Amino acid sequence: MYIKHAFFVLLMALMVLFCSACATKKQDVLGLPPVDASNHYRQTHVFNTTDRARVLSAAVTTLQELGYNITVAESQLGLVTASKTINNTNAFDTALATLGATLREETTARKQTQEITISIVVLPSQTGENTRIRTAFQRTTRDTQGTITKNETLTDPELYRSFYQRVSKSHFLQAHYL
Repeated sequence: MYIKHAFFVLLMALMVLFCSACATKKQDVLGLPPVDASNHYRQTHVFNTTDRARVLSAAVTTLQELGYNITVAESQLGLVTASKTINNTNAFDTALATLGATLREETTARKQTQEITISIVVLPSQTGENTRIRTAFQRTTRDTQGTITKNETLTDPELYRSFYQRVSKSHFLQAHYL
């Protein structure tokens, strides 16, 4: 009886050790960055109008003028997504990669393209007297093999300020000349 009890305790102890050895650190499943109030403020702009459709139209016009391809445009939801691919490879980088590959007898992956994706949501303000627009710029960098080397949300205040100036100008022109 004592041997069965000791065997059972030993078996339980081994199971606990095994389970604790397999335990991993709890990770954030979504991989969301910490909340940054300044980033939220930077991404949001308020227009003194209740005409959401005109603000959305001004945003779409601005994106097209900047060379973005509209991938999603849902006017009822006030949602627009657009993207643009930029080739980063210049002659010097190509020559350097080729020379390095020749000397080492291997292929070298270098940054080649960046895809900029813009997501825009246009909503009425909480008071209903204005229209809010929130924009997020994201950049995905890929090497010559197409492997993602970097994926990030852009937070440069000047980027957002410049974009909203263009949207404001487009909104003004639509309101007064169309």
